Amino acid sequence: MTDLIQVYQEALLGLVGNIKRRPLDHLVGFLFPLVTFFIVNYIFSLNYMANDNLVVGVARFIVYVVLLSFYLGILSLILEGNSISIPSFKSSGLRILNDVWTVYFVFSLFDLFAGNLLSGGLLTIALFLAFNPFIEMIYVDKKPAGHLLGDLASFYKTNILHWLLPLLIYLLILVALAPSSIMAYVLIGANPMDFVFGPARLFSQFIMEEPLVLLLSQVFHYFYLLYRGQVYKIIAHSNPRKRAYMREYNDGLSR
Repeated sequence: MTDLIQVYQEALLGLVGNIKRRPLDHLVGFLFPLVTFFIVNYIFSLNYMANDNLVVGVARFIVYVVLLSFYLGILSLILEGNSISIPSFKSSGLRILNDVWTVYFVFSLFDLFAGNLLSGGLLTIALFLAFNPFIEMIYVDKKPAGHLLGDLASFYKTNILHWLLPLLIYLLILVALAPSSIMAYVLIGANPMDFVFGPARLFSQFIMEEPLVLLLSQVFHYFYLLYRGQVYKIIAHSNPRKRAYMREYNDGLSR
């Protein structure tokens, strides 16, 4: 329990310090999904794009994955404390594009063939919780797609409570923020990578009916996303015993 509290405190301090250093970058990180989904929804609502055919479907998929990759690139820059510029935005997004594409495609295929089995069931929630760390493994650690499953087992072996507790609290708060909507339910999709964009994915559904709910939920989601990135950085390559030793060592140096 002591390690749990200390990890969360350290992550919170890291997040606050990060916000203080580069507030404008955080504004970019918050606005990116809202603005891009507004533009994409508008384009695909035009008459010549509204037809539900294979070409439009493939185009949607490609655009979505590219946006997902570049948004993760933005989050990576912010988490590392680097400035967001056009060159850094481009390089960080392209660096993980292949892995984002691979993982998203595999989950999409699985959803396509097992959609009836997953729809509204406990299996969907189980998959969402189980594969949720894939997001940080890709954009924080830059792990290749082929290594994710093996590394996931190792990650959960010692850190499952540290990881899932904030996620469950996040979902409960989201339900409290939007009690009249299905927002929290929709975010638990068959493709865990969809979680990155948060409520912004539901832009067209909520912007006219509940704009304040959408914005408040997206603010909360954005800071939760960064907070869990900080938590991941702390716990991904250590265990409670190793962290306790390092704290004692650092305390000894400071005396």
